[in-house]
Amino acid sequence: MIVIILGVLTDSERDLVNQIFKDYNVKLYNISLKILHSEQDAQDAVAQTFLKIMDHIDKIEKIPCHERLPFCVIVVRNISIDIYRQNRKTLPVDSFEEWKDLSATTEDTFFKGHDRELLLNLIKKLSSQERYLLELRLAEDMSYKDIGAILNITEATARKRFQRAFERLKKLYLEEEYVILRWDII
Repeated sequence: MIVIILGVLTDSERDLVNQIFKDYNVKLYNISLKILHSEQDAQDAVAQTFLKIMDHIDKIEKIPCHERLPFCVIVVRNISIDIYRQNRKTLPVDSFEEWKDLSATTEDTFFKGHDRELLLNLIKKLSSQERYLLELRLAEDMSYKDIGAILNITEATARKRFQRAFERLKKLYLEEEYVILRWDII
């Protein structure tokens, strides 16, 4: 089917699709995999995303280059959520264990200096939106601008919501540490 669609596209449109694929394929796959937790489903979501991109290539050509990634992320996220709903799978929070080299930030310092297992358990206590924000910012290393585009909010709102989620996680951690310390005293 992709061959048929590629045959309908002009050379410039085909080049644009190939460039988008080259630039964003891995990132889109990783985002889908985080949502679906299945390699096969993630591959299907990315394939459907590129079919949708090819269907609407005339609109995508008009999007400025710096806005294409957020657009593609929204498409793959929506398709992944549709696949998730069709499969009726549970979405485990264990994906946070895959956090890789975090940049040297306040969040990084906080995570390095504390019990990882306890933090993962506390992350599970956060709301799904808070977990999603933490995942996008820390695990996917996305900018607040990209997060805002994905969630259809402003960059400032994305930053503030992330800060609140992170503060809530720190508060849960401090409360848990206090309980552990009090238990040791008794």
